[in-house]
Amino acid sequence: MEFLNEKENDTLLKKLSGTKSSDIINLDSNCDAVLTGLWKKHVKTPKNTPSIPSDLFFAGTIPLRDCDIVVDADNPAEDTKSYRVAIFEDYGETMRVAGDEVAMVGAIVKKLPVAKYNHGTDAKLILPIYVVRGRDYIIIGPVGYKGMPEPVRNHMASGLAFPTILDWVGCMMDTWYGIQIALLHPQIKEVFQNPVKTVVENDTKVSKGKKKKNRVKYIKRHVVNKDELDKLMLGDEKTPFTRHTLAWYVIGHWRKYNDGKKVFIQPYWKGVLREIKAGAERERVIAPAAIN
Repeated sequence: MEFLNEKENDTLLKKLSGTKSSDIINLDSNCDAVLTGLWKKHVKTPKNTPSIPSDLFFAGTIPLRDCDIVVDADNPAEDTKSYRVAIFEDYGETMRVAGDEVAMVGAIVKKLPVAKYNHGTDAKLILPIYVVRGRDYIIIGPVGYKGMPEPVRNHMASGLAFPTILDWVGCMMDTWYGIQIALLHPQIKEVFQNPVKTVVENDTKVSKGKKKKNRVKYIKRHVVNKDELDKLMLGDEKTPFTRHTLAWYVIGHWRKYNDGKKVFIQPYWKGVLREIKAGAERERVIAPAAIN
């Protein structure tokens, strides 16, 4: 495994500091399977590539840019997936400037497991997300870090294989992508419309020459329920057979012509419910931004 150099890592941390998580998505493994099933079962993954499509970046449609995702929070800590995915606000401009070169559009922030990797520190691994024009899948390269002493980095670099990093990314981004396409569906997105709990965080700041001020940060928490997901996709009627889904997402992709020209084919929905997409505009924001 390879880490970014200090300068590159500082640039990554600066990009991350420009965005804040606005939502927390809680779901169990059953909901996770339903959301990923909206697209993954119908996608042929090229060998030796991350399985996460890059189409939402090129289509310019990412409903939830910065969120925390927690899967199976009630399970023992080692079984819990908890991480943050942040897509940078200027990702579109970054891609435009990059042209046919690789563009860094976001990052995954994952706290390292205490027992195995972080040696008692509060270290976080930061996995940059890259895309490149003409490629259908995201790219993962050298990784960043925060609060990770050099001895810990050296230990990880020598003892953690890069395929393991790819497995982590695939597992986390499968869920992220499923959430994003669910939010693009005019019916399925309803499961995210009413946050059940507001998490309050106190952020204490000290201004020079002034007293301390407490700022309150509000984050919307969404608890995804499988029964509600099934109802939105399949309706209330009970049938003697099992239906997996009535709508699934076909990822956008690049088509290359004989003259070398590349054209992006927009993503679209298939299935019985596909017609409800006709004439509907995609909503890019599911709720107001976090209040500071």
